[in-house]
Amino acid sequence: MKVIRPKAGPTEPEPWVSDQVISYFTMNWDMAKTFNAIEGIVDTFAGEGTFNDRFVKEADRNLGINLRSDIIDGLNDRLSLVQVIVPPKKINSQSNVYCIHVKNASQMKSEILPKMFEKLKSAGGPPMTSKLFGDATIYTIESRSEEAVEGRSIRLPQPAVCILDDQLILSDSLQALEDVIKFNSSGDGLLSESIEFKLVQDRIKAQLKNSDMSILAYQRPEESMRLMYDLATDPQNMDNLEQFAQNNPFFTALITAVRSKKLPPFEVIAKYLAPGGAFVVDEETGLHYTGFSMRRE
Repeated sequence: MKVIRPKAGPTEPEPWVSDQVISYFTMNWDMAKTFNAIEGIVDTFAGEGTFNDRFVKEADRNLGINLRSDIIDGLNDRLSLVQVIVPPKKINSQSNVYCIHVKNASQMKSEILPKMFEKLKSAGGPPMTSKLFGDATIYTIESRSEEAVEGRSIRLPQPAVCILDDQLILSDSLQALEDVIKFNSSGDGLLSESIEFKLVQDRIKAQLKNSDMSILAYQRPEESMRLMYDLATDPQNMDNLEQFAQNNPFFTALITAVRSKKLPPFEVIAKYLAPGGAFVVDEETGLHYTGFSMRRE
């Protein structure tokens, strides 16, 4: 249980989180204690110093930094995950944006990230580039040219990372990361000011009473379903799906169902999909998880 180290802390969405996200998850966690606990477990079974020799030193060598002092000690014990839709809509248009709060953002921005970038760049592998976007420097792995991916039915991931305010932001989509930076500058349509989010947040606070939570989650199932609906009603996308369906029973059944029956307007489906939330509290009796969905009026 030493590995599981939740702690009470802030759960307000970061100022770059839009009210158009599919879901939002934030967690307060003692990273250093978890790291040390994992090291203790590995060393117990594999021998004293095994974790440091086989993992930590290897990471130091491959990344060109000191993993303990530069990364682990620099974490501010809060992680967030945001899921968004990256246009144009494709089967895997859903993108993840990860946020790690750090103690010394200026050092991470001016020293640690550039050091890691140069080390990884010189090690071979996929070509990597950096560019200034707004007030942030984005480090990314180059994707194929637009000509090579044009017409594909799936989105090709393009990992990207930057420092924004006091957070390390990572994503599997360069476009999603750029949208985060732009939204952080505009400040319009914040998730924290969304009526639906506030309703979920107020319900959580009512159940918590005087307790503090470690983890908060918020979901908008309507948006996930909207993506699937738009894909299912797009003739070109259905043609692309048929390519996957040749050896996939799920896609075969999906295509057959969609082509044989007309779907109702999305508004009919959406009224059954309400926002939901969840939270975790660390109490003397253990960790307590509660999840719920709101009701449409």
